[in-house]
Amino acid sequence: MAKQYSIADIGKEFEGYGLRIREHPDFGRVGGHSPGSYHYSEQAIDLTDYRPDFAPEYKGGKPVSWQQRTKSIANRAKQSGLFTEALGPGDANHDTHVHLALKDTVQATPETLQWIATGRYSNPQGQISSELPLQQKDAPLTGSVLSNLDVQAKNRQKEQKNNTNQFLSSFIADNLMNRSTGSPFSQGSAQEQLRSAFQTPELMT
Repeated sequence: MAKQYSIADIGKEFEGYGLRIREHPDFGRVGGHSPGSYHYSEQAIDLTDYRPDFAPEYKGGKPVSWQQRTKSIANRAKQSGLFTEALGPGDANHDTHVHLALKDTVQATPETLQWIATGRYSNPQGQISSELPLQQKDAPLTGSVLSNLDVQAKNRQKEQKNNTNQFLSSFIADNLMNRSTGSPFSQGSAQEQLRSAFQTPELMT
């Protein structure tokens, strides 16, 4: 069942799976960070996997390196869409740990947090799955995933506008004179050409 979590609540859940939580007052001191960091407003945590260099992510799993476990946690956190910020190996200055920020509380299920921490979760029927829990798949998108989707949509709009502008520039340059007769297009002919062009599939939304 889904409930509301703060970033500190999530950190406490992760501790139960063997992860080490730092850089939040509930888990010790907060060190130096970039100006405006969510750490200073108690809205971020840093986590590391302090178990042996090679250990399974979940009970009975195949041992993997701590670097691989850390990167997998970061990837699952990003995929979940829960967090305002989710950074880890592959992101600048986060090769050794996972940074998670949450501006407000978020609705999530315990199964989702178990999945982020371990790569597995147990459903109420006792079945084990490695997929993102269905309850979280159906939840409203938030945090970094929603932000990324918004950026992608804006980029598509910008690309479509650029394509339209390029077409108009090319049309005017190529058809200012009727290439078959060398005479200027009549107003009606130009209008028909433009109308026909904008009905082509590649320019339709």
